[in-house]
Amino acid sequence: MTSNVDETMEVINLNVLVKGIIEELYFPHNIKIKIRSELPTLLIDRNKMNSLFTNLLNNAVLALENVAMGIVEIDFKQKEGELLFSISDNGCGISATKQKEIFNMFEELNTDVSSNGLGLALVKRIINFYEGDIWLSSRVKKGTTVFFTLKNVQNGDA
Repeated sequence: MTSNVDETMEVINLNVLVKGIIEELYFPHNIKIKIRSELPTLLIDRNKMNSLFTNLLNNAVLALENVAMGIVEIDFKQKEGELLFSISDNGCGISATKQKEIFNMFEELNTDVSSNGLGLALVKRIINFYEGDIWLSSRVKKGTTVFFTLKNVQNGDA
């Protein structure tokens, strides 16, 4: 893992971190957020994980803007040599043409003026820092699932 002056390694329970983000962010009453499986405790940088989950949850909520009953689901699986996370929503979805570009800087998912297109580029940088990967599965008007892996992290339970 590349050294970074701004990185402060600490043991982080991602369940606690994500629940804290959910409590701090504004979610309209029509949106329910579920953590489907126990998230891991890792020796990792809190600021990077906070930015990663905040950006992905914000994007999921934006996708649910015009949905009567929005659902965001966070899931986790331990895979061989990596940690696999997913964040799903039943929102507007992303067209196939836009899917190829959304992780690039200044590419926006929608035309909302509060969006600057930097969130997913930042998420991608964080995931790259931990030697992971990010991709998505999406269908217009059906929803989106963003998958990401983290490889170069240590379990914080030890």
